[in-house]
Amino acid sequence: MELWDLYTEYRENTGKEQVRRDAIPEGCYHLVVHVWIRNSKGEYLISLRSADRPIFPLMWECVGGSVLKGESSRDGAIREVKEEVGIDLLPDNGSVIFSDLRRDSILDVWQFDYDGELQLANATTNEVKECRWMTMEEIRTLYKEKKLVHTLGYFLNDFSELKPFLNDAMQLTALPAKYKKKLKAYYYLAAKLTAAKKYTEAELNDSLNRHALFDDPATLRREMYNRHLLERTKDGEYYWRTKELPLLDDFIAQYV
Repeated sequence: MELWDLYTEYRENTGKEQVRRDAIPEGCYHLVVHVWIRNSKGEYLISLRSADRPIFPLMWECVGGSVLKGESSRDGAIREVKEEVGIDLLPDNGSVIFSDLRRDSILDVWQFDYDGELQLANATTNEVKECRWMTMEEIRTLYKEKKLVHTLGYFLNDFSELKPFLNDAMQLTALPAKYKKKLKAYYYLAAKLTAAKKYTEAELNDSLNRHALFDDPATLRREMYNRHLLERTKDGEYYWRTKELPLLDDFIAQYV
C-alpha cells in the first residue's frame, strides 16, 4: 500500500496520510515530482512509457511520480529516477526549476545534471520501455505530434527573461516594463493558480500577492482576464484559471 503525506496549498504538512487511489480531501494536496535529467550537451533524458501502463501507454515523458510518506521532494525525485530508468543521481546535482499548484497536488519540477551511461537495465520497475537523449527541438516535435504526455508542455515554456524579476522563492518582485516580458509575467502567475478551482476576488488577490510582491492584484486580475488567462462570472464574484493554458510561445504570439 502506497502512502503519501498531505499538505495545505501553502506546503504545510497536515500530519495526515493518504492512500494512493483514495479520494484526496478537499483543500489537501500531495507532493508530485517531475525530473528532467540534462547532460553537458544540453540534451534531456526522455523515456517511453511501457505498453501496459494504465494511462498514456507508449507515450514519451520525463521521469516522475508521487513523493512517498516521509520523503522530501528531493528524496522522491532521486528514488523515482532509480526506479524508472536505473540511474543513481547525486543529490547536490539537482535543483527545483519550477513549482505548480494543481487540482490535488503540488508539483515540483527538478533538473539534474548527469553525464553517465544510460542504465535502464538497472531500473527496479518495468514502467519504461526505452529511454534516450533528446534535444529541446526534438522534445518540442514530440509535443506537437502528440507523442509527449501533454501535461509536460510546461517544460517548453521559457521564463528565463523573468529571472531578474524573481527572488529565490520564485516570487515576482516587480512587473517588467517591457510588454513581452509583462505578458510572460501574467502567464507565469496564471500557471500558479490551481486548475479547476474557483476563487473569490479576495482569494485570488491573496494568491496573486503570494506570488507577486508588488501588491497590485487589481491590475493583475484585469490584465490576466483581458488576455484570457482568467475567466470569471458575470458579477465578478468568482474567478478561475483558463482550463488549459496554451504553450507560452503560442500565448505571446496572440498579443505581439
